[in-house]
Amino acid sequence: MSITTPMPSRRQFVALPFAALPSITLAIMFSVTLLAPSARADDALRWAPLKLSIRERFPTVRQLSVSDLNGWLRDSTRPAPLLVDTRSAEEYADGHLPGAWHAESVAQLQQVQRRLGPQAAARPLVLYCSVGYRSSALVTALYSSGVGGTSVYNLEGSIFEWANRGLPVVAKDGHAAKVHPYNRKWGSLLRRELWSREP
Repeated sequence: MSITTPMPSRRQFVALPFAALPSITLAIMFSVTLLAPSARADDALRWAPLKLSIRERFPTVRQLSVSDLNGWLRDSTRPAPLLVDTRSAEEYADGHLPGAWHAESVAQLQQVQRRLGPQAAARPLVLYCSVGYRSSALVTALYSSGVGGTSVYNLEGSIFEWANRGLPVVAKDGHAAKVHPYNRKWGSLLRRELWSREP
């Protein structure tokens, strides 16, 4: 036996107490969100399994969110981190975070630090790649080799999430640039209009 509740008449609906309106509004907003998620919510759903997988694969790596890095770079009271792009030279040339150096290995990073002088070795390091896997692997290698100490981070979501958030990406000449999509599979995590080329 099913029990059905009759639909309230227009008069009954108008007579609903004002206190009930916030609950009704929230319920409607929640339903609309489920039916038509925003691009940001959709991105979060697509990124969550990948981020979890990277965290599980590299449990000792300190992860830094895109929002936290953006705040750090804007905070003049904190020492600026040394940004390190761990992607291929071709990917780096297409577009990278402003001020980032290119290094795909521990040896290359040590060369960068030597080139920048003694103060560079004391700067915190933030490594990134396309989505965070390659950079997490290099952070692990840095931990093993003792380079960078405890102030080494992986940029979670890396350059794809950074660019998707509308944050700046530049070419070697400092002009605005797009991002190498790596390949079609991983490039699906980068907004299509941000691709620098067809993979």
